[in-house]
Amino acid sequence: MATPATLLTSLETAATSGSLPALQTLLSQYTSLPSRPVPNIYQHLLPLAISSGHSHLTSLLLSPAPPFQTTITPSLIASASAGPLSIFEAFLASGKFDINASTGHTGSALILSLSNPPLVSWLLAHGADPNLHMSGMRRALDLAVINSDPSVVRELIAHGVKVRGTNALKAAAYYGRIDMLEVLVGEGGADVDEVPDYPEMLDRERELGLGTALHEAVLGGQVDAVRWLIGKGARRDVKDSLGRTPLELAREKGAVEEVVKALEE
Repeated sequence: MATPATLLTSLETAATSGSLPALQTLLSQYTSLPSRPVPNIYQHLLPLAISSGHSHLTSLLLSPAPPFQTTITPSLIASASAGPLSIFEAFLASGKFDINASTGHTGSALILSLSNPPLVSWLLAHGADPNLHMSGMRRALDLAVINSDPSVVRELIAHGVKVRGTNALKAAAYYGRIDMLEVLVGEGGADVDEVPDYPEMLDRERELGLGTALHEAVLGGQVDAVRWLIGKGARRDVKDSLGRTPLELAREKGAVEEVVKALEE
């Protein structure tokens, strides 16, 4: 008869390889043991099945026989966000998945999925809130304009994400994402002269001075973004909360010559 340790190793191999019959047989043997090296074997195997992309095994492990219980933890959501949609379908079918629940310091399932456009679409179609904001966290849109594909931002806009009153345009300007600026202004109705200010604004942002996207492009040294914003009618006389125009900010911060020249033209 296999030892508990040997059974555990075989279970881990089955969870990784994707063999449902083998996993079912081994689970039956393991859970019958009077003493088990891992008390909650179902929860133990979930990360292996999820990281290997096995949705059928994920479904099995999320519905264990009593007295075993499993939960969908933030780390499991993070692991699943890089895998196939079928893992999230298994999450949803289990009845244990709150699509808008906090995933701790990472924010939410939607934020974790921003580099996976098909998953973003699926989450939004199944109730993910594009405007969800958690204390101390960036909004999904603010992060998407930095690291995601424009298709993700378009999907967020299509599902009602708020563009005005966020830092999205400023973030796109700071990082020189002209493609994102075009989507936010052309399709999202962003105001190039807006100075966003909302209750959840981080204290650090207020200390540095709240300004427009043009101010942010200056801070990021993004001459192309500066020119693009000016070309879209961005005013160069708007002052930030510390009383500085974009040109004054550029001179104060020692911005590159091309940025200063673009503002002086």
